[in-house]
Amino acid sequence: MGDFNEAVILDAIRREPQGLSRVELAAATGLSAQTVSNICRRLLDGGLARETGKKSSGSGKPRTLLQVNAESRYVVGAHLDPAVITYVVLDLLGRVVTHRRQPTPQVVAPDKTMAGIGASIHALLADSGVPRERILGLGIAAPGPVDIEAGLVVDPPELEGWGRVPLRDSGQVTVADGWGS
Repeated sequence: MGDFNEAVILDAIRREPQGLSRVELAAATGLSAQTVSNICRRLLDGGLARETGKKSSGSGKPRTLLQVNAESRYVVGAHLDPAVITYVVLDLLGRVVTHRRQPTPQVVAPDKTMAGIGASIHALLADSGVPRERILGLGIAAPGPVDIEAGLVVDPPELEGWGRVPLRDSGQVTVADGWGS
């Protein structure tokens, strides 16, 4: 439940560009003030959020505003299409840090294509200057059908030779040593 509540708080902060106070977060999420305070402390300690100023609401102590620290973590995405593969690095606010497109290789060996995707992701990260330890994850979109539980691309249209390809567990597409897609 803690991870879910943390995601709820982070999303609420993300949706308000000017930032939100802990009191406003409690009201917006329905979580208790203590829960919000504990989660905010974890987000601040982890660098995912930052205090950005004060907001006066009349009498009493001004409230401290929190915003997402967009540059604290990043995500990588790849979209495999029969014609083109698109790569992107996004910050925590979903802003594009860098991207690249390249034609999809016309080979029927999925292992070679996946190795190429892995190499392209490594090159993209090197060009972006984003430290690998700040990468939260990697998402790959592939033409369907996809067996989500098994992590398989199942005979996608217009990708010859891609019947039941273990995209998730192949080990070919990674962003860090020992960390798969």
